[in-house]
Amino acid sequence: MAKYLLCRPEAGLNDMLRQLSICVDYCLLHDRILVIDTASTNVFSAPFADYFSLDIDGLTVRLAPEDFLDFAEANQLSIYPPVGKLRHGTERLRYDPELKNTCLGDVLLTFDFTREYAEDILLHHQSGGGPPTDRLMRGMRVSPRLAADFRQRWSALPKPYIGIHIRDTDKKSSFETVQPVLERVSGTVFLATDSAAAQQRAARLRPAGLFMSEIPDCGGAPIHYRSVSPEQKMTNNTTAVVDLLLLAFAEKIYVSTTESGYSRLALRLNRRQSWVLRWFADAGAGRAFRLKLWIHIRRNQCRRLVRSVFGKLAKA
Repeated sequence: MAKYLLCRPEAGLNDMLRQLSICVDYCLLHDRILVIDTASTNVFSAPFADYFSLDIDGLTVRLAPEDFLDFAEANQLSIYPPVGKLRHGTERLRYDPELKNTCLGDVLLTFDFTREYAEDILLHHQSGGGPPTDRLMRGMRVSPRLAADFRQRWSALPKPYIGIHIRDTDKKSSFETVQPVLERVSGTVFLATDSAAAQQRAARLRPAGLFMSEIPDCGGAPIHYRSVSPEQKMTNNTTAVVDLLLLAFAEKIYVSTTESGYSRLALRLNRRQSWVLRWFADAGAGRAFRLKLWIHIRRNQCRRLVRSVFGKLAKA
């Protein structure tokens, strides 16, 4: 009989992908089916399939968690940890600051990844940072809806462009870190940030050639932790993912702090743009658009090479 791992990854986008990574690796090692249920999380709080899918050799993934939960309940499948619930209902999950993770009562909603289990379902409902694995990064695919949103934004952005990410809400950083870039770059700059105040300051400093997404002003609080309607949550999530993709395809990006997982993820994807191109393989974006992205990547590589050569000559 098939066995499953029910993954409910918490926290921001990088943490979410990191937790998915370790679940993918466990499923491949122990022959389990991965069920992704981001709709039942406190932060992303929306169906994974509205944004992504996975294409990883040897891995079976289910992206319709409600159908799986109905099946599991009907067949009375066993679950670990025993306190874990397929549906939390009105029971309140809490974040334990000492354990630094999600609990139901006093029990962590996870398991020992170094062990095998007899239970039909393993529940992993946790946060935790670190880099997502190369395997996951290569296997990510964006949904047709998300690809269409990205295509519209990317096509309207003058190229080439420089990317900047400013994280300045729950994780503080100094605007002065990226201010010289805003002042000296003459072409297009795309700014991604979780801070409306940072957007306003950048717009005053650089009134022309600056492109940004529309984000809510949360008064300095992080956008992704805010409790909002499902419609606003979809808008916020979409903005975060599309901004990440726009940063990934920039000629070069600068960040205000490397303490941000999102910033580190953007830097990594910007260095591996060919990975991100693969994300559009199953998105219905069309061969012509993927060819445009491929040409854009090659031009970025040429500009980076020229800049590197001239930099070495200047130091000689």
